[in-house]
Amino acid sequence: MAQIFPAELFHKIIYDFLLVPQAPRRLLSTEYHLLEDRQVCYYAHRDFQNARLVCRLWNQWLMHNFDYWRYLCVHGINSLAIAKDAIDRFEGRPFHIRLLREPVLDDDKAFDESDDSDSDTDGSSEEEDTSEGYESIDEGDSFNESGDDSDSSEGTDASDTETLIADDEIDDGAKIGNSNPCRIICKDTHIEPGQESLELGSWMDQAMSLFVPIIPNCEGIHLHLPTQILHATLKRWAALGAPKLRRCTLHGVDYDGLTRGDLRRYERGDDPRALKPPAPPIKSFLRNSPFLTAVTIMNYHVPTASHEELGFDLTRLSDFTVVFDRDDGPIIGPMGDDVYTSLIAPVLTNGCKSLTLNLNIDDFVVQSQQLRGHRTLDKIALGEGFFNYRPASLKPLQMPHASTENFYFKTLIIYHMLLSVQTHQRVPTKSTVVQFFIEEMPNLEALYLISPNFHIGTSDDEFAMPYIPPTTPLLNLTTLLIDSGNVLVEEIVALMKRTPNLERMAIAAKRSENIDVVPTALGTLEDVSSDIICPKLRRFQILFSIPSDHDEDEDDEEEDENAVDDLTDSVFGAGRALERVRGYWAEYGWCVPLEVKFEHHGLFHSRYYEDMM
Repeated sequence: MAQIFPAELFHKIIYDFLLVPQAPRRLLSTEYHLLEDRQVCYYAHRDFQNARLVCRLWNQWLMHNFDYWRYLCVHGINSLAIAKDAIDRFEGRPFHIRLLREPVLDDDKAFDESDDSDSDTDGSSEEEDTSEGYESIDEGDSFNESGDDSDSSEGTDASDTETLIADDEIDDGAKIGNSNPCRIICKDTHIEPGQESLELGSWMDQAMSLFVPIIPNCEGIHLHLPTQILHATLKRWAALGAPKLRRCTLHGVDYDGLTRGDLRRYERGDDPRALKPPAPPIKSFLRNSPFLTAVTIMNYHVPTASHEELGFDLTRLSDFTVVFDRDDGPIIGPMGDDVYTSLIAPVLTNGCKSLTLNLNIDDFVVQSQQLRGHRTLDKIALGEGFFNYRPASLKPLQMPHASTENFYFKTLIIYHMLLSVQTHQRVPTKSTVVQFFIEEMPNLEALYLISPNFHIGTSDDEFAMPYIPPTTPLLNLTTLLIDSGNVLVEEIVALMKRTPNLERMAIAAKRSENIDVVPTALGTLEDVSSDIICPKLRRFQILFSIPSDHDEDEDDEEEDENAVDDLTDSVFGAGRALERVRGYWAEYGWCVPLEVKFEHHGLFHSRYYEDMM
């Protein structure tokens, strides 16, 4: 068989055509809808496992091709055994590793259960306990320095690994029984706080020791751990260095003992910066990583008084992501005044291509004039803050790097932001504000508006006129997502008429508007001489919610007019009619075939937004 079916062709079929299209099955939790997760464990896919069962030769090819095993994820005893087997088979290769452990206790509930004695409690005792835990973990008494895995199958062969892969699906969040390492304790099994280290320490200690020899050769290190364990891991691995590291993710998965009472004390404090957590050991870990180009910080405090304090060189990055989206964001996140001076300015002025800021912090304000003129910036995503948009006709505010040039990015994502649109000579309305907003973005190829809140300011110019959108087509725009927010359906139709090259579009059904007009417009010719709207549109999605509870108070339902609506018969019928009409037109070459899909809003948000388009 080897003579008539070369290994290279086999790899192309399995890898390029079977596994790569499954990349949307990423590893990040569902709440991180805004973040692209580039790590995919191909060896854990069912199709990969089934391919190994075809014959001995296929199994040999799959087991010894590094492309399938480059990305390792350890989140329990079974996945640990698989990683150990892969590391043994591909010694010295540049792995991308992920270590993931969810907090055992209900961390959200613990955050809300704050004490009421704000004035009498300063949290010092809590800090002492945390510090002791930090030191005891870092001392490494429980780590197996040799990297041997006494609880897993050492010397695992291909057939054993296959069993582990198949069984590993039940291991997400599983714990290891102390008396019997092979016994799986389910997620919902109650574990006493004092027992946590015994149940979880075994595989965590082994994983950290297992990765020690390969850290210097790793190109990607992604840690999703409780904060104190993350501290200890960075400090422990700092002596090894990561000279080949290119991508790094540091994600604190717990509140680290913080409560809502701590948040109140922080907000009332005279010097909030002094109440920030201490600096983590990032600098010592990344000090010798000259090839580092992509960093993601998620709910993990880093000092931001200046960009030199971050622990890594922002000026080298081409991809930078910062996420503080929990209730403790004001405490552990950056100060509002630091966002531009310490994060945005250093990374943009040195050629960053992708910037994501999702910051639930105090005073997070983005000034549009500071984003203008950056020709290397391809993609920017902004969430949970305030965006102050000023057209070029307005005189720039007195601030660093203010510009009146156009915006040059190709992808813009607005996520739950308040957009204050300043006006001057031309004043948009609610039905033209989006076109006014993107008019100075000539390179825009993809626009994602996820629950935007546009607020139109008043003009000081007594000669100001109503804004009339131009009729010139937006030739570069190929992808459009309008997910809730206060964007009117009238403007969606107007945008469609200006985007002849639009290929993918998704809109959310809203309670306040009849979105039937969108599929109707796409499937209607005004007269025989008129052009088809969006002739290149291949995929059109309508997002809908689950049916509302009939017992719910009707007054409450009417409070949010921008809420996602149920899927009505009229919308469903209009979508199916559109699909049939487009199919008919496609037969005559007037347009491309169109797929109309009705997607549950919650499911759409369970994965990375670009993967779902």
